[in-house]
Amino acid sequence: MQRRTVFFAAPALLLSRSLHAQQHWLIGTWEGELVGSRSSDSRRVLRVSAVDAAAGTATGRWGRGDPMTIRLSGNTVRFFTSDNLPVEMTHTAAGTLEGTIQQNDSGRRPPFSITMTKR
Repeated sequence: MQRRTVFFAAPALLLSRSLHAQQHWLIGTWEGELVGSRSSDSRRVLRVSAVDAAAGTATGRWGRGDPMTIRLSGNTVRFFTSDNLPVEMTHTAAGTLEGTIQQNDSGRRPPFSITMTKR
């Protein structure tokens, strides 16, 4: 009886590890600082909870905002903040997103740069 338990537990453990290893690179918590911001708090957090790679979308939160849809195209992610500011970032290396956040002045000022790292 004991051998059967070990026999059936081993494949379940391997399957569990296999599913965990296949988690999409975007899922998780990302933190970064706005470059060029005059704000006293330039730290930003992106939390991604789910990815539908086939549909090219993800679900996440920017800061403490409401859940939002993130568009995903290859290594590029695009979304709008709760202030309706467009964000575009690219997965440039393992655990790193680099990109820009537009300011809400109709393009008269350059966008903020941001580099986020996965926690």
